[in-house]
Amino acid sequence: MQTLLIVDDDANLRRLFCKTFKNKYKVLAAKNGYQALNTVTTNKVDIVMLDYHMPGIDGIETLKGIKQLDDKIPVIIVTCDTSKGLPAKAKNLGASGYIPKPFAPDDIVTIVSCVLNEK
Repeated sequence: MQTLLIVDDDANLRRLFCKTFKNKYKVLAAKNGYQALNTVTTNKVDIVMLDYHMPGIDGIETLKGIKQLDDKIPVIIVTCDTSKGLPAKAKNLGASGYIPKPFAPDDIVTIVSCVLNEK
């Protein structure tokens, strides 16, 4: 079973993602970038869903850290930030996708599946 790491400082959103994916993937969760990097270091992670706005290190810095640890792990940025430059910046740093909030749960399941199938 593939492992999905959910990284978001919003506990309700982490629970929603865990519930959405629990029957399809082994789901790990982290509430910030530091926990995410520790999780990637200590576990085999197949894909990461990463919030952009978090306390401590933000999603872009966390993305950079994940890619330094293992550049083959696909990372999908999930954010309510609508800055026009953010998707391009994330893509240039190795993100596999960008999902704006709000989103439909079915859409996010499809995107994760597609990214993993491309891996």
